[in-house]
Amino acid sequence: MYFPEKTGTTRELTSYDKKDKITGKVLQTVLDKEVSGKDVTLTVQTEIYNEDNEEINSSKIKIGCDDGVFKIDMRDYVGDLVQQYEGMEIEMTGDNLLIPSKLSTGEELPDGNINIQVSNSGITMVNMDVSIKNRKVEGQEEITTEAGTFDCYKISYDSEAKTKMFTVTTRGVEWLAPGVGVVRSESYNKKGKLTSYSLLTALKE
Repeated sequence: MYFPEKTGTTRELTSYDKKDKITGKVLQTVLDKEVSGKDVTLTVQTEIYNEDNEEINSSKIKIGCDDGVFKIDMRDYVGDLVQQYEGMEIEMTGDNLLIPSKLSTGEELPDGNINIQVSNSGITMVNMDVSIKNRKVEGQEEITTEAGTFDCYKISYDSEAKTKMFTVTTRGVEWLAPGVGVVRSESYNKKGKLTSYSLLTALKE
């Protein structure tokens, strides 16, 4: 599992801009754990907050490991996107990102997709498709944050957000620790310049 399994455990992931200013945070709490043979399913409460620590979205997601393959909800990858639609109705549907329980350097991972619909008073304001592709395991590194020091797999990927009006392509890198989840993530623009990053700032059981 690339996520805490103990019920009651809470992860805090804080987002920053390129100038190290806090832009928001995500809290994830394990509400329930179900085991069926070799399969494990977690029910996780996800809360997204803006830079003023005001909650802008909350949802329950299912993540887990089926037959040696870990599944991550795509909603974990769009926290920064939905922050700009504070006060509106946000609906997100899509695939899970798959990660084998055993990773090796150079391994390529499957793509993932999610659709985001933003409404105001019942009128659809934004219909956006986000895809995560070209995922590759770059190696293993040790990452230290406020939450501790973790042995992580470094995974790179391309992200594309597309609407009828525009398409935005970015490059991402994340460090993923077994039993913990994402410890650090970085986002770069098409010129290769860092635009934002996130850190695991708390892990409480």
